Amino acid sequence: MNNQSHFPELEYAEERFTELKCAEAEFRGREFYDCVFVNCTFSEATFYACKFDECIFQECDLRLMKVTDSIFINVQFQKCQAIGVDWTVADWSRIGLAEPLNFTECAISHSSFMGIPLKKSLLKKCEAENADFAEADLSEADCTETNFLSARFTQTNLAKTNFEDAINYAIDVHQNTLTKTKFSMPEAISLLDSLDIIVKD
Repeated sequence: MNNQSHFPELEYAEERFTELKCAEAEFRGREFYDCVFVNCTFSEATFYACKFDECIFQECDLRLMKVTDSIFINVQFQKCQAIGVDWTVADWSRIGLAEPLNFTECAISHSSFMGIPLKKSLLKKCEAENADFAEADLSEADCTETNFLSARFTQTNLAKTNFEDAINYAIDVHQNTLTKTKFSMPEAISLLDSLDIIVKD
């Protein structure tokens, strides 16, 4: 389904879009700068080679959204449903030192962040069940109060990452970079599971 009529122009700046219904729509080569999307539906929509720079998504339905070759720079997602999104197919070659993705109170379960740069990003108060963070750079990220049930961390850079009040994470201390990473009790006890030790009451 091609639905570019919602965005007939190639470029948009400082615009606010409210309650757009674009499920399964396809958009190509659109660029958005400092735009806000509120209560919009982009479930199963395709954004091909699009660019989002300093944009905000609030309470949007982004389930199974496709982001092939699209660029995200300092984009904020607030109370969004972003379940099952494969972020690895986006274009991460041109973001420089910017924080690409920031999630607050979002559902990001069953999504793949494998191998992508998320340094200093925000994953706060989210549901990240079965999310894949293998080989990603999450250094200095804020992951506080997020539920990481069955999330995958393998060869992940977690240096200076903040996991305070996060729950259900399973992080192997031998297979991930943990340098000045912040954890809080009692959840931090789970880190002992990857050590060949015996703990008695």
